[in-house]
Amino acid sequence: RGRGLSEFDSDWKNYSVMVELNDTIDFMSLAGLAHAGIVGTSRGGVIAMAMAAMRPTLIGAVVLNDIGPVIERDGLARILAHVGRIPLPSTWRDAAELSASLNDKIFPAVSDAQWMQIARQWYNEKNDRPARGYDPNLAKALSLSSDAVSHMWPQFEALARVPVMVIRGALSDLFSTDTLDAMRRRHPNITTLTVENQGHAPLLMADASIATIGEFLFHTDPATVGVHTNLYAVA
Repeated sequence: RGRGLSEFDSDWKNYSVMVELNDTIDFMSLAGLAHAGIVGTSRGGVIAMAMAAMRPTLIGAVVLNDIGPVIERDGLARILAHVGRIPLPSTWRDAAELSASLNDKIFPAVSDAQWMQIARQWYNEKNDRPARGYDPNLAKALSLSSDAVSHMWPQFEALARVPVMVIRGALSDLFSTDTLDAMRRRHPNITTLTVENQGHAPLLMADASIATIGEFLFHTDPATVGVHTNLYAVA
């Protein structure tokens, strides 16, 4: 809710981890999903860790993309400084240039063509022009919930029963190497991947990243044990 093509919530306080977790659980229940492979980027990873504590049988494996049990204050402050405060660009070229100017320090290797692709993902479209891709009121909710989600070791440790892959952007200011090292020590079955020249959160656009995630999910799926195949990434 409040993101992408989903409707904005009339009560911004519903943009909380618990409400979003219940949204996800409701969807999975309606779809008959259990023991699912979940890829959680940033907030999605927070929801995945919370789900492990509340409804563990829904999860079969988890990929946490640049998120862990400890959220660094500098990174959170940077995100909060932007959410709901950036003027809406008037053209798609402006949207791509704005996306690049706000993020080029933590994504220095992204090309102009890729920034256009990213802008198309981050913004909605209305009358052939960029439109808000999220409810600006999310800024209020994120500020309110920042303390509640800043230390989630019990929720992360609830993932101990399933395979976990942790991706970190080498330039991330939200997810530290210290936290990643502590996660390695606490989880018995963890795989890690560092994405060079990217910050929070790795864009997962490169073939190598996509293939690595695909291999992880394939080899942790009980249905594919003993099956040998080659996986190819599709950009």
